[in-house]
Amino acid sequence: MLKRESLGKEKTFSHSNSYWQTADGLQLYMQTWAPGGTPRGVINLVHGLGEHGYRYNDWASRLAGEGFVVRSFDHRGHGRSPGKQAHIPNYQKVMDDIGLFLTMCREEYPDLPVFLYGHSLGGNFALNYVIRSAMKLDGIIVTSPWLELADAPSPILIKTVKILSRVFPAMRVWNRIRIEDLSHDLRIVHNYKTDPLVHHQITLRMFSECYQAGLKASMSIYKINSPLLLMHGSEDHITSCKASANFTRNASNKTKYIEWEGSYHELHNDLDKDKVFDALKDWLDHYANPQTLQNA
Repeated sequence: MLKRESLGKEKTFSHSNSYWQTADGLQLYMQTWAPGGTPRGVINLVHGLGEHGYRYNDWASRLAGEGFVVRSFDHRGHGRSPGKQAHIPNYQKVMDDIGLFLTMCREEYPDLPVFLYGHSLGGNFALNYVIRSAMKLDGIIVTSPWLELADAPSPILIKTVKILSRVFPAMRVWNRIRIEDLSHDLRIVHNYKTDPLVHHQITLRMFSECYQAGLKASMSIYKINSPLLLMHGSEDHITSCKASANFTRNASNKTKYIEWEGSYHELHNDLDKDKVFDALKDWLDHYANPQTLQNA
């Protein structure tokens, strides 16, 4: 279904949804926000744990209004996609899903710069995909990534979960996300609480593999050769801002790190979201610029 909308000041975009098939035959739900005019680039957005792509509708609409196609799919067991809720068969399946999604993007938009944007668990996925893959991207955007958790589990708990995940991989537990820690905006908190497509669980296997993948990524920034914008709120009580700062400390000049003082976990939904958007737009304006791309 294609729906055309306006952001005012002659900025128009369309929103559509469909399904695409993974390598192992699952039909995953996807959405596309496209600008009314000629697009400048394509942003592939990877959402976080327990949520779904449409929670980024406001953000994606604004990006489309600035000339970018935004594509997002609901992970397995999330949103409108099939699969056991809050579960992944294994971490590699997610890497395969992202890889195929990006390959389809390259085929559909062969002449446009392609960006990968991951938030929270989606940041964990995006960074690990780039670290493990040979696919060249024009840029990576990561916000509040799950490299480490703000409230770090004890080593004994991690070891116990790892053992149990081998015996009961699909056992679901509370994902430990306090909804009030998402944003200072109480409207966002209320919408999250009442969203029927949001869930509050994670399976033992998913937690164990994502936790380990976050730690591995935190030590592997040297494997990232594409431009990277990483942003984190200093008061994030869900994922560790300190881990993000440490991650970028020895990065090349292709990496830009911005720490937003006082912001919570969802920078795109918090009180400084307009400033965050302006920073993102400035970065995109540079790396989607034909002259920048030519000199890359």
